Amino acid sequence: MKPRLLVLLLLALLWLPACSDDGVSPQPERDLSVPDLAAPDQQQVSCESACSSEASYLCVMDSKTGQCVECLDDAHCAANPAALGGRCANQLCVCTDGADCEGKVPGARCTGTSPTSCGCAEDVDCQAPLRCVGQLFGAQICAAPCTGDSDCTDPTRPHCNAVTGRCVACALDSHCKSSQHCHPVLAACVSCLRDAHCTSQGAPLCDFEQGKCIVCRTSADCKANASGSLCSGGYCTCKDASHCKGPAPWGNSCIKKLNRCGCAGATDCSGNANGPACSTSSGRCTCSGDGDCTSLPYSACLEPYKGAGYMYCQLVCASDQDCPNSRFPACVAASGKCVACTADGHCAGGWAALCNTSNKQCVECIDAADCTTSSLGSSCAAGLCACETDADCVANESGHRCEPGLSVCVCVVDADCASGKACKGQTTFGVKVCQ
Repeated sequence: MKPRLLVLLLLALLWLPACSDDGVSPQPERDLSVPDLAAPDQQQVSCESACSSEASYLCVMDSKTGQCVECLDDAHCAANPAALGGRCANQLCVCTDGADCEGKVPGARCTGTSPTSCGCAEDVDCQAPLRCVGQLFGAQICAAPCTGDSDCTDPTRPHCNAVTGRCVACALDSHCKSSQHCHPVLAACVSCLRDAHCTSQGAPLCDFEQGKCIVCRTSADCKANASGSLCSGGYCTCKDASHCKGPAPWGNSCIKKLNRCGCAGATDCSGNANGPACSTSSGRCTCSGDGDCTSLPYSACLEPYKGAGYMYCQLVCASDQDCPNSRFPACVAASGKCVACTADGHCAGGWAALCNTSNKQCVECIDAADCTTSSLGSSCAAGLCACETDADCVANESGHRCEPGLSVCVCVVDADCASGKACKGQTTFGVKVCQ
């Protein structure tokens, strides 16, 4: 059954129309999110009030099922300004082109959803004062913009973004769990917005578009990864044995069913830095003692975690030269572990050019003194230059407004920029900056 028709059937079951004892139908109660903009003479339509009070696009009761539907013929679609199209097909109002959407409250554009329906892509598709801020059956429709959280009744989108007028899952980081961040484009709580939000060595990079921590962006990030030297979908993997020749792959063969390098037998572990034997249960080359670990600096035969059931030769560094991973090029000799940095020189530069020696991470700032007018904020928070209010962006080169979701200085219009600059640039975070 088509999704929209299924929703209509469920609505009918939940709200069966009430009959009036005196035979007088009550006035229609229109959906507040879709204001009634039609002229008075258009209100004398054949739509039954008991149906339109359930949802403004519903019009008439099907006498066979007793359920409210959008239409029984084209007249119901043409006469109802809130209908989702101008033509009736299978009791649904649909559209074939923009002409079927002229004068429709949901929007003046025929969308490509299935079934096709009137909606919007931008505010110009809507009749003022409506804006393209609503959603119905997964499509965008014209609706009254929200001004506060009280306007947002959908429990999946309980917060109002006052700038866009949309009800969203989140507008601020405070709307998310403590370990999550509010994505300014998706308006949803995500794991990361910057690489600095990804603290696990197993997935240290941020895919900003999806807001999730990943292992790699390019194959260069997989140079020393045990799963393979090919980056695909944010993960290090392999397609053939040529991708299993890194410093210490799990095996010298590409195990397709595991999507990584590994072993099927001891021959796949010949000369492997992890060990000379194959653990067939894990598909990894293993060792039985330090004596099996002859490929320096992989010199200690240890379990990866307690109860793993297998051991492999692990890297124990004595100097920076023993750390082959470009993201973890520094050695802490006391622990034998490779880390991101122990000094500023280990940081590749760019926005994260300083080393926070307390947690061995490359950061943008240690304190506010490291944040200049060319940074995206004037205060230092968790190693990132940030802002709290517009006052923190008065002299900022990127813009004079503080974007609340990312806590960075941005611009919205040219007036937010210093003289001689225009609001036309865009960062990888999806925000506009002055250039």
